[in-house]
Amino acid sequence: MSKSILIILAFTLVTYANSLSNGFVRDDEIIIVDNSFYRSWKNLPQLFQKDYLTDTHKGYFHPKDYHSGAVAYRPVSSLTYFWDYGIWKLNSFGYHLQNLIWHTLNSILVFFLVNRMGIKNQTALLSAILFSTHPVQSEAVCNSGFRADLLSFFFLASAFLGYLRYSDAHGSRKSFFIVISLVLFFLALFSKESAVVFPQSDFPVLWFFVSLIPVSNIIPLANPMAYRFLYLPSVGFAAMIGLGMERISFRWNFLKNYPNLKSNVRRLLIGAYILMTVSLNGLWKSNYAVASELIRYYPHLPQGYVILEKEYLTAGLEEKAKRPLERAAALGSNDPRAYYMLGICYLGSPEVSEKYLKEALALEPEYFPPYDLLGQIYLSRKDYDKALLYLKRSLELEPRWPGHYSSLIRLYFELNRFQEARSVLEKAQEDLKDQEEIKSLQELMMRLRGKDGVEEGEK
Repeated sequence: MSKSILIILAFTLVTYANSLSNGFVRDDEIIIVDNSFYRSWKNLPQLFQKDYLTDTHKGYFHPKDYHSGAVAYRPVSSLTYFWDYGIWKLNSFGYHLQNLIWHTLNSILVFFLVNRMGIKNQTALLSAILFSTHPVQSEAVCNSGFRADLLSFFFLASAFLGYLRYSDAHGSRKSFFIVISLVLFFLALFSKESAVVFPQSDFPVLWFFVSLIPVSNIIPLANPMAYRFLYLPSVGFAAMIGLGMERISFRWNFLKNYPNLKSNVRRLLIGAYILMTVSLNGLWKSNYAVASELIRYYPHLPQGYVILEKEYLTAGLEEKAKRPLERAAALGSNDPRAYYMLGICYLGSPEVSEKYLKEALALEPEYFPPYDLLGQIYLSRKDYDKALLYLKRSLELEPRWPGHYSSLIRLYFELNRFQEARSVLEKAQEDLKDQEEIKSLQELMMRLRGKDGVEEGEK
């Protein structure tokens, strides 16, 4: 049995070693990179408070309001990000390493689960390797933000094994295993809510279909489809393939004339899985890689172009970002961020920028960045009434964003309304948590006072 575990470990490491060099992609940015929640253990008690959840709308459109980054109650999953940041800060290697460890443990658990179904060790080992290396697992393993699927499986599979031990136990051991099983089940449930369907059978076909129920959109999900939804059901699939290969070779007598055929088919299947999975792991290396693949296979959809232009903008390549953004707009993108970023690209042509920013607001009236940028455009035109209107709305929507404070301070100084400029600074001192941001605003006030010759008591 220890040999089987070492074999599973080896196959898993070979298949996912290249994922360790991947960066943060997609939801990782909301949950980890742009989110300060996990950077202080002082936030740990919020795992058990109403502020724990992240509103889906705010997660996308209010980047200072992520909280845990979770849209459902998953405190066990969130706890692991505190550990990650405490050890690795924002080094993506450590986050991917933890995902790989959980997947390795899960693959070993599959071996014990299938073996517990009365299937011999060799077939259980094959099933575990197929589960470990299957390309459908790449999304869950390579995305730190999708760790909930890995954790939920680990605790649910452990709970199921504990339940099976309970069924066989006697006396006080029976009570021990049922308690352990229940504890593990609740850990699974608070890792991801799909664990609510506790496997009711150790028969692979039933496992597959029962575990599909929570992600089958009977109750509509925020993401209607994703490969990671197959992580738990794939145990049943892997067991069916392993068991099927064993029974075919047993029942079909003519296969006895080809003694190496079964082992060759196994090698071919596992080899194909590994090659496909290694390739897929590379697609999760960066947002640029994700965007390129989306555009390659789905050129008629705007999502890939929106991701690509964001990468260009982050790199300061505004001119290069225009083309994918305009393509996304031509394809009918309803993502206000695309039009906001077009507004950034065309700041050199304020009228064009203004048009795109207003399109963003038409799609999402509570998306604050276009208000802030429009306020700056109107301020540069000396259109103070419009500038004040848009900057105040931006501040109202997101009081923890420093940009509109500096614009409002400049605006009030240009209007010689110095007391109101001081009031803006005082509000910033109340709402902003970053002392460097507050210090920058204080220095701005000092520069403007010196420039305009404003005394402390002057209004």
